[in-house]
Amino acid sequence: MKKILVITTGGTIAMAEDERGTVQVQEKNVLLNWQRLLHSTADVTFYSFRNKPSVHLDTQDYTELLTILQRESSRYDGFVITHGTDLLEETAYFIDLTFAMTEQIPVVFTGAMRSSNEISSDGPYNLLSAVRVASHEESAGKGVLVVLNGEIHAARYVQKVHTSAVDTFRSPEIGPVGFVRKDGVHFVFETWKRDSLAFAGKFAKVGLVKTAFDMDADLIDCMIGAGYQAIVIEGVGLGHVTPKMTEGIERAIAQGIPVVMTSRSPEGATAPVYGYLGGGQDLHKRGVIYTNGYPAHKARLKLMIYLGNRKRATSDELKELFQ
Repeated sequence: MKKILVITTGGTIAMAEDERGTVQVQEKNVLLNWQRLLHSTADVTFYSFRNKPSVHLDTQDYTELLTILQRESSRYDGFVITHGTDLLEETAYFIDLTFAMTEQIPVVFTGAMRSSNEISSDGPYNLLSAVRVASHEESAGKGVLVVLNGEIHAARYVQKVHTSAVDTFRSPEIGPVGFVRKDGVHFVFETWKRDSLAFAGKFAKVGLVKTAFDMDADLIDCMIGAGYQAIVIEGVGLGHVTPKMTEGIERAIAQGIPVVMTSRSPEGATAPVYGYLGGGQDLHKRGVIYTNGYPAHKARLKLMIYLGNRKRATSDELKELFQ
């Protein structure tokens, strides 16, 4: 029987709803109540790492979580990390980029959209499914996986797309890479594109600005003044911004601050196609780096890790990073 370490970080899966309908953090780790569900699947040990909503996690939490995985990798056959769903995809992607042992040891993230004491809570089923995937022979070498609602997703591609539905996690570009069914774990993809980065224990300061109707450059200028090391723009369409934003982007690049373009559209890659002011070709000529299908928050996280290892990166290095 496989030895699996379940690392709990908090989130809805570990919370409970009171008589007023308010979902709250609990003092006791409620996931321990479900431990008996897992005994026939694997030899499971629980490690209570954090008990926070995912939006309360910070860079220190990320660094310590990675350290735990590295320290315990010789003692377990797989890891399951329970997590709040709001930022689950970012934590999973961080571990996917930085934990080299995923080639040999499965790492599976899961969570819940309904708290532990709600009717039809999805937490127990998701936790059991995650342990089944972490115990499966084919899960090693696939990088970090995200398992909820009977679906297996790759950390690189998965996104939370609905505020409250139990099937909130989807991978717009490729779909699920596998499924958890009553008869077992089934992968429909053998491999997919993955990245890895050396992590020096430092995170760069990287900003994120969303494009919308008649946006100006005030936020960009604030980030320039605050010493940000890079700025990610969530553009529209193939990667376009307003003329006013273009002025701020130009000022950032002139001061040596890389500007990376993503799109608020959930599917497709950015591309320098349009030639008007603020269009792709115009921005590309000014030095903006275009990405290949990265959502803005994951592009930001990747830059935080990459630039944390160095004082400066060339335009060519950043182009390669996102292609």
